[in-house]
Amino acid sequence: MNYPRIEYASQLVDGVKLSSEFVAMIQPVSKPVYIIADDFTQQDLDKFSTVLNSGTEDRWMSNTDVPSSRFRVVMAATTIDIPKVCISPGLIRSKPDLQPPGMPALTYLFLVQGKNASERTKAVSKPTRDGAAAAILHEVMNGYSIVFSGAILTSNISKIFPANPTAGARWKFSKVKDIAGLNNVALEKDNRGQAITIGVWC
Repeated sequence: MNYPRIEYASQLVDGVKLSSEFVAMIQPVSKPVYIIADDFTQQDLDKFSTVLNSGTEDRWMSNTDVPSSRFRVVMAATTIDIPKVCISPGLIRSKPDLQPPGMPALTYLFLVQGKNASERTKAVSKPTRDGAAAAILHEVMNGYSIVFSGAILTSNISKIFPANPTAGARWKFSKVKDIAGLNNVALEKDNRGQAITIGVWC
């Protein structure tokens, strides 16, 4: 069978259509990858909110077998033979030249897992689509799956991954369908005028 070829990282976000699933071959090494391009649900986002609230990125984390359920840094997950890549509308449809003038800056989030799935997860953020695509390709080439992806306002990234994470930081995450939704969620405040929810285009 002739599988689609992935020769450039950008093909992971520019070369797929929503509501599609297929196996592709990463060239020139002919590494298979299972690509799923579709919306995430609010339920999906809720499932991943715990790791997004860990306050740590670019490090493998686990909260299994810990009485307090707090995340701790662990060794890297075991790799898998055929990784999967879940690409959301937040990556596919956020190409700058498709957005209206004055579009706010976006940062791209994704979660990485290996064998035994949710036992070990790594959160990664990148300030550009191209950077996110390159980082996703790097993880896949190393044998890891991308189980979640999305885009948020860059102004929110320091809230999710602060310079000095605190165990008490807890954000609500709300799925939105477009960049306008990100702006609308950003306007929601509590009675002290503080943002209470972070929108995720996914």
